[in-house]
Amino acid sequence: MSFYLSFSCCNSIENTINPVFFRVIESEVDAEVASESAGLNIIMSPTAIRLAQDGNPHLIEALKKAKSVLCYRMTPSEKATIVNTVKKKIKGNVLAIGDGANDVPMIQAAHVGIGIAGKEGLQAAMACDFAIARFKFLSRLLLVHGHWCYYRLSNTFLYFLYKNANAVFIVFYFQFFNGASGTDIIDPLYGVAYPIIFTSVQPVIVGVLDQDDDDETLMNNPEKYGIGRENQLYTWKYFFRDVADGIYQAAVIYYVTHLTLMDSNASFWEFGFYIAIGSILVNSAHLALQVRYWHWPIITLFLFFIFLTFAYFFAECLISGLTLVPDAPVWMPVYVVGNGKFWFCQIIMLIVALCPRFTSQCLISSLNATTNRKTQ
Repeated sequence: MSFYLSFSCCNSIENTINPVFFRVIESEVDAEVASESAGLNIIMSPTAIRLAQDGNPHLIEALKKAKSVLCYRMTPSEKATIVNTVKKKIKGNVLAIGDGANDVPMIQAAHVGIGIAGKEGLQAAMACDFAIARFKFLSRLLLVHGHWCYYRLSNTFLYFLYKNANAVFIVFYFQFFNGASGTDIIDPLYGVAYPIIFTSVQPVIVGVLDQDDDDETLMNNPEKYGIGRENQLYTWKYFFRDVADGIYQAAVIYYVTHLTLMDSNASFWEFGFYIAIGSILVNSAHLALQVRYWHWPIITLFLFFIFLTFAYFFAECLISGLTLVPDAPVWMPVYVVGNGKFWFCQIIMLIVALCPRFTSQCLISSLNATTNRKTQ
């Protein structure tokens, strides 16, 4: 059954000069109904909702093609049923928004639940993932904060994958030269603190503060929200790219140091110091290439952790005689940083390790800029 209405419910139905075309689905749905539902606004009865829950193939096909769907006379449990049906049968990512206690099951069943604190109380706001004061704030929540959240989480997770692969493979390459004994090349205390302190706080803070676009640009270009909705950043392609980059940079860090100190009288602690400083510089520079929004807190963050790394080794050399570390590296960092060979080695590491990532980002940015100019 089809009929015309000229009103719009909560702006979910397009309100135009022309009447809005509806199809009401009360019970049975056949293949003809499913084929004719493309671009329509569908109204579903409680009976039709149960059909969707049972996985009626024609109804599921009609829902996939529909422009919007309205459900009437629904209990709180039926609202949650609709959400679970969309998640399981249509394989969709569901956002549920409500302002009352009867919306709580639906909000909790959705992937993302949004509650509105209003005249109907705070039950929805207390049970949700995000709470807003008015419906009008939904667009900014999705287009700005939703986009930033996806962008930040994607970059942070990918960086941790890269960083962990980098740290593991430095030790792996060393095994070819220590008889596969499992000996760590870096100071053991620093090796424990490195992934917990020196390279974990940086990506977390960058993940909180970084922005790929400002809020005004995102509000004026809602199509950018599709980056997160279509999961364009956190994919297998970028996963393998960052892991491969970590493995490659680990090889650069280790073998540049190995070749620099080969046939010299450098101690084991000195070799590890070269590796440790090279790792923090390369990892920090790699993260810096991902930052899109530079400001003083982020600049200060990078400089602080580089300074902290040097300060750690200098402090260790001053108090190493009082510790239980065998063959303590007394004054080793002071001697090494005064040698020009050390700084030359670090510069070569940075250039060779970051060259593929820097070059690829420049090429991609240039190609995207050319494409945008052609489409304008």
